[in-house]
Amino acid sequence: MPANLRILDGLHAGARADLPPGSHMVGSADGDDVVLLDDGILPGHLRVVVAGDGMRIEAAGEACTFEAGPQLPEGNVASTTTPCVLEAGGIRIAFDPGMPDPRRTGPALWLAASLAAATAIWTIFPTEPEAGCRMLGSCAGNPIETAPRREARSLDAPKRAPIDPIPILFDAAIAPARPAPQGPAHAEAELASGLAQAIARHDLNALDYTLAPGLVRFSGELGLEAMGRFRALQRRLDEDHPGLVLDSSDVVAVAERAKTPPLPRISALWHIKDPYALIEGQRFTIGETLADGWVVEAIGAYDLTLRFDDHRVTVRMD
Repeated sequence: MPANLRILDGLHAGARADLPPGSHMVGSADGDDVVLLDDGILPGHLRVVVAGDGMRIEAAGEACTFEAGPQLPEGNVASTTTPCVLEAGGIRIAFDPGMPDPRRTGPALWLAASLAAATAIWTIFPTEPEAGCRMLGSCAGNPIETAPRREARSLDAPKRAPIDPIPILFDAAIAPARPAPQGPAHAEAELASGLAQAIARHDLNALDYTLAPGLVRFSGELGLEAMGRFRALQRRLDEDHPGLVLDSSDVVAVAERAKTPPLPRISALWHIKDPYALIEGQRFTIGETLADGWVVEAIGAYDLTLRFDDHRVTVRMD
């Protein structure tokens, strides 16, 4: 049975995508099947496999959290049914039941699915949750059915036994999607790959680093704004790798040099006992500062010297 993906908030709030049976990658990369450009979404963030009456969700790029449920750690897989809601990278994503393609399933099965969707209040959610339900996972407060359910079928479809939905079994269905790291070399390679991606994501390409067992040593010069992003990166690494030592003693904060403004318009020079110059229609003497930051440093008979920080310019008035 296909599924329907809905974005509940963020840049793409309200957008929908049909997910036919198969594997679908959700992330920020151009090659992902569903591309989301929000800041918290990583390339290949989620893998959604639609199969049978349910689906499997893998936290491929970063941990995510089911609404009213536990966290799904990075690299783990959960089996679930629709509808459900999870949060990934600060964005809530809803998965709803989809409609089968009548060209593939035939008109009889398509009609059966339509009737099932129209009577979902009986076939999916019981009217008295206390009588036959338990909260294994929920979406918008609706419990998942575990008691026998009524069957919706078309007039010409043969009667068949009811099929129970697949519950969200967070404690039993979560299993590692990838094998455990094979020794220190494998762990260091994964750390190096993740660190390079994190540095690029925080726009810290001017930062250098070296890796040693249990240690990352950073070096370089960063502006004040970049230092704020570097502190955020350190906090994230502390959370993800509690035993990792981060050495930032060689990272130096430098003040960004202000951009030199264009030269002002100089009208005349008066080289007298108290010399002055007419600049942008105003009178300035030696030592005074113009509105854009230039300082009048010297006034000669035929030239004027202006200074901005360490930058000096002498203008000839022939």
